[in-house]
Amino acid sequence: MPDSIKIEEKTDKKRAEDLGVEFLESAPKKIAEGIIGIIPKEVAEKHRMVVFEKSGNALKVAMADPQNIDALNVLRFFAEKEKMEIAVHLVSDENLKDMLNFYSGPTEFVKEAVKSFQQDAFLEESGQSGAGGQKKEEILKDAPVTKLV
Repeated sequence: MPDSIKIEEKTDKKRAEDLGVEFLESAPKKIAEGIIGIIPKEVAEKHRMVVFEKSGNALKVAMADPQNIDALNVLRFFAEKEKMEIAVHLVSDENLKDMLNFYSGPTEFVKEAVKSFQQDAFLEESGQSGAGGQKKEEILKDAPVTKLV
């Protein structure tokens, strides 16, 4: 481990201690889909935070900036919605980036497919043809979900 990384980690640990939160030294190897999805990807990226564990009635959230008031307000909203307590952990930018990668997977792929179908349905209802004038059967045949299965 290069010296600059060691110094940065010591600084982050000291900052976490000063803020009264735990420091997450490394990104988890895996985050369950149902856990990471509690906070949508767009919100997680914007506020630089990721839910990484659920134990009992507590959600563990990794944050790059635990002092970000907007992010904390978002967390309070999700905590109330899920009826959970929040345990904030300071995380390095590098580890947060690794954790955000858990969002991209089959779930995101399916969400994009659903969005595409919704757009096609809207176009069909409004009398327009979707995807360059293709028929509905042709669009469904080439749809990502049908290819996924």
